[in-house]
Amino acid sequence: MPAPSARLRSASLALRASLLLLAPLFLLAGCGESTSSSAAPTATGTAAASASASAEPGPDLSRIVSVGGTVSEILAGLGVQDQIVGVDITSLHPPDVFADKKKVGYFRKLSSEGILSLDPSAVVYTQGSGPPPVLAQLKSTGTEMIEVDGALTLEAARQRITTLGKLFKKPDEAAKLLKKLDEDVAKAREIADTAATKPRVMFIYARGNRVLNVAGKEEGLEAMLELVHAQNAMTQFDGYKPMSSESVAAADPDVILMTTRGAESVGGTDGVLKLPGVALTKAGKAGKIVAIDDLALLGFGPRLGEAMKELATALHKSPAKEAAEDGGGS
Repeated sequence: MPAPSARLRSASLALRASLLLLAPLFLLAGCGESTSSSAAPTATGTAAASASASAEPGPDLSRIVSVGGTVSEILAGLGVQDQIVGVDITSLHPPDVFADKKKVGYFRKLSSEGILSLDPSAVVYTQGSGPPPVLAQLKSTGTEMIEVDGALTLEAARQRITTLGKLFKKPDEAAKLLKKLDEDVAKAREIADTAATKPRVMFIYARGNRVLNVAGKEEGLEAMLELVHAQNAMTQFDGYKPMSSESVAAADPDVILMTTRGAESVGGTDGVLKLPGVALTKAGKAGKIVAIDDLALLGFGPRLGEAMKELATALHKSPAKEAAEDGGGS
């Protein structure tokens, strides 16, 4: 005979599946309601407030589906990975924590059926996850939905850690993450503040030689470059555009920046130098190709300071200067 907990979980799944079939009716019935009454709780709003309020019990966080690589990395840093029953495919770090977790797809293309099959007590998701009808369907089944702010700033990175620490009642672990972040940011700024100029940086997004795009004015990239006293070499357009020899050569960046996985997908540094137009640029001629872990570079999570320090060192320190400083400190 199945254990009581197994029977309860099976009953819960059956109930949620039934509610999901009725979700369109719930949504139609609620069309006349105000948005404030039907909005999902946020980690800076309803759920977080109830988690810290003494008069009310907090949300049930015993079985979490975590959506968004930055959110998942913070939760792992807080030490609550055993409460996570599923993650989206952007949840990559730490790899030993998330490699074996059930996957629920890409954070912008979630499936309600896939998430509900894991019988979660709550879904903690980054702002921008979706599609919205799926989030509404999940909420209609009674699943706790907790949205986490997705702003790409240093202050937002700190706030995410603080807020999730409060939500999961892990203030000491959050404080440790913040201390490490602040120490790394301070070291990165020490390096960047010594720079006499702001190097012009081109970011290339690659997934093999068939997917090659250059970044124009892109929020996360420009925020990161500003933090390390650098500037974007491609500001003529918003978002991303296909890479071409002409546009790369015309931009003539001092440094080519990529994610680690992107650089590896085209054959490492040697492969990057063979990409359209790169060899004609200052960066190509000097071999200034910088690759940093994807989530650390663009996720604005716990390792933001590490990424800043790595990028600032690559941009502003020559090998000779690094060797002299290392020798002086030994």
